[in-house]
Parts: sequence; structure tokens; C-alpha cells
Amino acid sequence: MAGVENKNALVLCIDDDADIRELLTRVLSRASYRVETAADGVTGLAAARTRKPAVVLLDIKMPGKSGIEVLQELKQADADLQIVMVSGIGDLGTALDCIKMGAADFVVKPFTHKDILRRVDEALETKRFLDKARGFVKEAEAP
Repeated sequence: MAGVENKNALVLCIDDDADIRELLTRVLSRASYRVETAADGVTGLAAARTRKPAVVLLDIKMPGKSGIEVLQELKQADADLQIVMVSGIGDLGTALDCIKMGAADFVVKPFTHKDILRRVDEALETKRFLDKARGFVKEAEAP
């Protein structure tokens, strides 16, 4: 989405595959996103708590805490957080389960640079819309 302003938007990439983390960092940085990475779910949860990303790219299959467990914890902490699930397996049932649990989107590896950027842009646009709507609600509720 060409109209989305990326500067200063932080994307947190949680994936146990170092090559995927490196690729996502390179692709997203070129598109003016700030990028942080985590190699496992526990580290990713800690980073999300302290860094407050706009969008999270989250691998499903990881050692230790699975992406599904991390998704549930992240959504519990911030229902509006935009999380794009990433999987090496294009299982429709898993994708639907993730969406039901609050994921914004689901992408299957291997993905194109254009596809991942489009999905992150869309998630960021949704985040900004929700933030704006929340601001309007607060204004309307103010005495």
C-alpha cells in the first residue's frame, strides 16, 4: 500500500530461523520500517512488552513456546496488536485458528518480498485506523 507511511513503525520479527530473520530485516528496513528480531517466543514476548511494536511477524513452529502460545499471550496483553502469522506449512485449519485467535493475517513460507511488505503495510494501516478510532472514542467520552 503506497499510501502507508512506514517511518518510525516498529516491526518485531519472531522466528527461530536466522535466515528468515535476516531476510525480513533486510526487506522491511529497505521499506523504511524499524525492525527488531527475536529467535524464540520467550524473547519475542519480552521484546513486545518493552518495545511496543506496531506489527509482529510471528513464526508458528518454534522450539519452546510455539507461535500459537505467543499469539495468545500477545493478544491478551494488547488486543489491537497486529500480528501476521508466518508458517512453512499452508494448513488452512491452522490459518483459520490463528485468525480466530486474533491474528491479522497468515502468510506461508516461502513468501515474496512484495507479499510480505503488502501484508505488513495492511497490518500497519489497520493499527493506525484502530488508534485513530480509539482517539475519537476518548474525545467523545471526555466531559
